[in-house]
Amino acid sequence: MVQNVKKINEDLDEIRKDAAEIGLVSTSLQHEDNAQKVWRDLDRETDSFLDKFVGRDDDVFAVMEKLTSLTKQHVLSLPEKMRNLVSLRHLHFNDPELVPAEVRFLTRLQTLSVFVVGPDHMVEELGCLNELKGELKIYKLEQVRDKEEAGKAKLCEKRMDRLVLEWSDEGNNSVNYEGALEGLQPHPDLRSLTIQGYGGEKFPSWMSTLQLNNLM
Repeated sequence: MVQNVKKINEDLDEIRKDAAEIGLVSTSLQHEDNAQKVWRDLDRETDSFLDKFVGRDDDVFAVMEKLTSLTKQHVLSLPEKMRNLVSLRHLHFNDPELVPAEVRFLTRLQTLSVFVVGPDHMVEELGCLNELKGELKIYKLEQVRDKEEAGKAKLCEKRMDRLVLEWSDEGNNSVNYEGALEGLQPHPDLRSLTIQGYGGEKFPSWMSTLQLNNLM
């Protein structure tokens, strides 16, 4: 157990280091004297008659899962160096203005609720997030030039449950609606697909050929 506790402390130190690099500050740190007391107690022999206790591998994973998530945190803006949180797994937010720059570096992300295409957020950045799953809303798809660019998002490789695709400039003749949607082919396990603001005259070929067995 001593080794497991030491591993937890090493992981926490690494998280504090990453947080300091992007300017995050904790508001609930324990006093140093308490931390020293914990280390003094590590030499004592311990035992457990319970099925689970903090320090086992499963519990370490659960703790790290919580500490590498911004779930339920109320923030007005994200740090400029968000890209340094390479172990971040879950990023929940509804405000499109909160999309972090250079999201492609957050390669461990499993949850990214919103992505807004723009000069600082190219759709191809999604292609680097191989572990994405759950729900994803992609806004401002009028910024995507063609099928080739859209295909770089690699949505067909991501096991999403729900996908929302939205264009915000309906009626603009310069927007390549059909090409973009053709390249945004989802994974066949998709359960829900919502398309908003689409101004194309026809739907993509994958809608008739892809086996979307789970689509509701």
